Amino acid sequence: MTFESGRNLGFISSLMIVILPVITLPAVFLLTFARVFTPATGFLALSIFYIFIGALGLASYILFLVAMNRLATYYQEPRLYKNVLYAFILNIAGGVVGLIIYISTFLLSPISLTPTPSPADISSIVFRAILAMIIFVIVVFVFAIISAVLYMRTFNLLADKTGVDNFRTAGLLYIIGVLLAVVLVGALVVWVAWILAAMGFYSLKEKPYSPLPTPAKQTTPAVDMARKICPYCGTENNADAIYCKACGKQL
Repeated sequence: MTFESGRNLGFISSLMIVILPVITLPAVFLLTFARVFTPATGFLALSIFYIFIGALGLASYILFLVAMNRLATYYQEPRLYKNVLYAFILNIAGGVVGLIIYISTFLLSPISLTPTPSPADISSIVFRAILAMIIFVIVVFVFAIISAVLYMRTFNLLADKTGVDNFRTAGLLYIIGVLLAVVLVGALVVWVAWILAAMGFYSLKEKPYSPLPTPAKQTTPAVDMARKICPYCGTENNADAIYCKACGKQL
């Protein structure tokens, strides 16, 4: 069923996004620690783990896309899917564009490719590395803000369609978290936003079936055809009248 699968996939994908950082941070610490004692094995394990986490992260966002597609069909609101799709594309595009700028600004610069750089070249390389990193962060940040606006709109639409306020709060926290990413607390706020989103999907209820109301039969009031006609003045009177209401004579 479209609603059930959309709700379940939305809950699972949101939960995956919440759980991934929880298992990633301690695992990276342990693998980095192990790499100190076993460099080759530790490096291989760390590389495999990064690939695994990256694949899980990508899978969680793809599941979220599928969930929004099904809920958009159920609620007949295509913007639920389109906003998330555009946000997903923007996130990937931001990373690709930023990486291209970083590579062209620093890694492919003539000074960086010099086999034996002079002290002046080293200073220039450091400057280019810092400049490339700043440009990379700015580009990714701009794309992330636009993507966050689209996610907020999606969560607001979900709140309007479902009546679950957790989605609206999740959208607000999501964009606040992205804006606060420069002060290193944004990731935590975004993480809380996904917790609220998972709670929203978990509490989501299917709208009750309400058949179309049958039109009420129009009834015309019964007309009392029994009337008394006054033989003196011809005025109509009620059937139970004793005297004429016009001339006052007895009927």
